[in-house]
Amino acid sequence: MTPQGEEALKLPAGQLIRSAQRFYRKFRKEQSAEVNESSAQQTVETEAAVRQTVYEKAIEEARAEIDQHISDMGPYDFQKLVAELLLAMGYHIRSVAPPGPDGGIDIVAYTDPLGTITPRIMVQVKHRDQKVSVREVRELEGLLRREGDIGLIVSSGGFTGEVTREIRSSVKHIETMDLDRLIMLWQQHYGKVRESAKSLLPLIQVHFLAPPEE
Repeated sequence: MTPQGEEALKLPAGQLIRSAQRFYRKFRKEQSAEVNESSAQQTVETEAAVRQTVYEKAIEEARAEIDQHISDMGPYDFQKLVAELLLAMGYHIRSVAPPGPDGGIDIVAYTDPLGTITPRIMVQVKHRDQKVSVREVRELEGLLRREGDIGLIVSSGGFTGEVTREIRSSVKHIETMDLDRLIMLWQQHYGKVRESAKSLLPLIQVHFLAPPEE
């Protein structure tokens, strides 16, 4: 028996019982507080996990809708989308190829209104599921004849690793824009897109409570 227990036994019976009850109530109160604190922490963690899941699901579903909208576009609407994006980014569009043979160039853009300042941007637009081929890259290389010409290939189907290596090793300046980059730039410059063109890929901004940092 502990010294505290021996001292307690010396108390009168009534006082001993009241003392025991008092300590028991204190013990239960402390236990209850610990349980409540633990429960509250678990609730906070659960709510945070739910918010994170809802946020990720919303982002995933929104992106899937955007992807489907672009996939359903006709090739010339997709070409217009690229031209409007370049306009919103501050480029000046010299020409957009009409339906039919285009000689390999779909859009010509400049950095100034008159086209007197290099570079001249020669754009090929590929709206399809398959990736761009090395042959198509080499065809664009052959069309970059002027000094300062820059090639831009926009492909909703993406690019193979072989194509990326071909572009890196090319003596011509060629840039690529896959679907991820196109959507990112459209979102980034959406405020500068002409109102008449926003219907090509209409977006609305939604705010979420930021998920907690890990």
